[in-house]
Amino acid sequence: MSKNADGTYDNDLSGAIFKNEKRREGKKDPHYTGTMTVGGLEYWVNGWKKKSKSGLLYVSLSLTLKKNQEKSGKPSSDEDIDNIPF
Repeated sequence: MSKNADGTYDNDLSGAIFKNEKRREGKKDPHYTGTMTVGGLEYWVNGWKKKSKSGLLYVSLSLTLKKNQEKSGKPSSDEDIDNIPF
């Protein structure tokens, strides 16, 4: 996270995960959940504690795009592309 010239923060390429307090033992629920921003879009982040074949512990992550988002500056349909004056 970096600070912009106007004093606001740029949260792009940053996020946080927290222990999943609602995890149901014996289910495939993630051990950790949170959010992350990439390219101006928000994603859900899920993490599972795992052990590699060699015995190393690690966290496996998945990202899922949050619904109903449009990246700013990108046309939302082919019609918008056709209206570009060049």
